[in-house]
Amino acid sequence: INFCDYEIKELWDETVLPAKNVIYYGAPGTGKTYNLVNLIKAKTQNNDDYYEIVQFHPNYSYEDFIDGVKPVGFENGNLKLQLVDGIFNELCKKAFKELAKANEKNRKPKNFYLLIDEINRANLSAVFGEILSCIEEDKRLRFEEGKLKGLRLKTSNSNLWKDKNAVVIDEEDKRLFGVPENLYILATMNDIDRSIDSFDLALRRRFKWIRNTIDYDVITETLL
Repeated sequence: INFCDYEIKELWDETVLPAKNVIYYGAPGTGKTYNLVNLIKAKTQNNDDYYEIVQFHPNYSYEDFIDGVKPVGFENGNLKLQLVDGIFNELCKKAFKELAKANEKNRKPKNFYLLIDEINRANLSAVFGEILSCIEEDKRLRFEEGKLKGLRLKTSNSNLWKDKNAVVIDEEDKRLFGVPENLYILATMNDIDRSIDSFDLALRRRFKWIRNTIDYDVITETLL
């Protein structure tokens, strides 16, 4: 038995997916991103329909993450603007479709994964906006005895939405956003750039924090 196989390692190593929202932090070069990419690819059999990888930076915005009005080309010589879904909204829609299908067929849903590299480099309060409360595990979209539970809300641009932009359309035909329970949000952070204490408390408490320490034996073996 290979105890380092991800399926088995998850049973004994509490740092492997301990929650739906996890930030792995530590010094640069400790293998945070490398290990998470390998974990996600192993979990999804390297099927990129089930995961997205994004790197945050100072100019990364709510419009990139959730949705926003962006230029999409030219029409009759004029710049054409259109509401474009962000990477997180797109992944939430995919995950909810799978969740609903699994509920209909009475089976366990497949999981989806979002990997945010260098999460501390963006203005997180602005990027997450009003959807921050939706990522809490007890507010995730889920089915209980066939009934949909979880927090659903309107976003800044939901008045511009068509059916294809919404994660959920309720009984009153309202187009709403929510985060499905089968979606993991995994992130990395170099603590040399920014300390945990500098994060907004509302954001900090919604994530499980796992420290990646330096393995000095690897350095010693490499040098000697």
